Amino acid sequence: MRGKIIGQAIEVHGAWVPGLLKSAFKEYLCYKFCKTGFNELKEKAESLVFEEVKLQSEYRIGLFVENKIFVELKSCKALNVVHLSQKLTYLKQENYPVGTLRNFNFIKLKDGRKRIINQS
Repeated sequence: MRGKIIGQAIEVHGAWVPGLLKSAFKEYLCYKFCKTGFNELKEKAESLVFEEVKLQSEYRIGLFVENKIFVELKSCKALNVVHLSQKLTYLKQENYPVGTLRNFNFIKLKDGRKRIINQS
């Protein structure tokens, strides 16, 4: 499954030069995932809760593929510590052991990826 996801990401990335918005890459990637045969693909929306206060607004935390692999998409100049911290927070909140952060704003897609492991 991981190999299919990587292959589809490379294909979508190769069709477009870096610079598209994240939302465009996400739509094309979702299309390719569905065409490849992934049955369950969703963008997860969550509300934050701190003590008894629940935020009314939802935030989108990435794509869940077959409810097993968590992929976060970016299209920015560089991944930084904040992106990694956000991803780790999402993994902890959802109790996922591992996730992938993919930045489509690189000439080579492999230069814009980071695997994050939830060690808690």
